[in-house]
Amino acid sequence: MTNDYKKQVSKIKTPESLKMRTKELMEQELNQTEKEVTKEIKQEKAKIIKIKPQYKHLLQVAVIIGIIVIPSIYFSQNHYKVVSVEPNQFNFSPNLGKLGDVSSKDQYTIQKSDSADVIPEFLKEVKEGKIKGVNVRVAKDKKGKFYASFEKDKTFYYIEGKDITEKEFIDYLKKLF
Repeated sequence: MTNDYKKQVSKIKTPESLKMRTKELMEQELNQTEKEVTKEIKQEKAKIIKIKPQYKHLLQVAVIIGIIVIPSIYFSQNHYKVVSVEPNQFNFSPNLGKLGDVSSKDQYTIQKSDSADVIPEFLKEVKEGKIKGVNVRVAKDKKGKFYASFEKDKTFYYIEGKDITEKEFIDYLKKLF
């Protein structure tokens, strides 16, 4: 059946002038659509790239301010994480033979020294955070006791807080800075 159809179609003859005219119309249509497409692309590019000169300087100033202000806002914030520790992960020993002061204010015990030996090993393993721009290590045990250590002006501090909340402990640390 398809062979019969092919034979019949091959017998149909079109005049050469009709073929040429159809071909010319097709080429004109293609050229016209290509011109329209390129014109649309140029218009889109012109819309994207055009920035009025008066706004160009404002845009530059806004970018510079963004580059300066955003990092300063980020680094001025407090970044800390309270880590839970087990009581058996550390042991306390008296501060014998080490230079340093020990002071106690109600719920807080503060030890300061010129050497990092005042800081317990378990607290040295805790990742540092930032409070008011100072690197601080903060931990909490299951009994609710908080621990913190930091270095300020080449002096090492170790602080214990008992019977307090996390917010109270962090506020106390902020006062120390």
